[in-house]
Amino acid sequence: MKNLIAELLVTLAHREEESKKLAVQVEALEMVVTSLVHQLSHGRRQAVATEVESTFADAGCGPLINGGDRDLLHWHLNKILH
Repeated sequence: MKNLIAELLVTLAHREEESKKLAVQVEALEMVVTSLVHQLSHGRRQAVATEVESTFADAGCGPLINGGDRDLLHWHLNKILH
């Protein structure tokens, strides 16, 4: 039983480390995309925002995004685009 608990703790620690790495990668990508979007002219930025919002609306109708994740994703998209 002790070995099982120890093994589970090691697995949990490994997954937490992987999760932290992914969070850092996502944050870096968000910074890059935000910088790229802000380099666009106002008109082009609006066109990109409209296209992303349209794609988001289409994806939101399907089973790919659940309720809570949908709100969080929408918040992050707005943060990047506006």
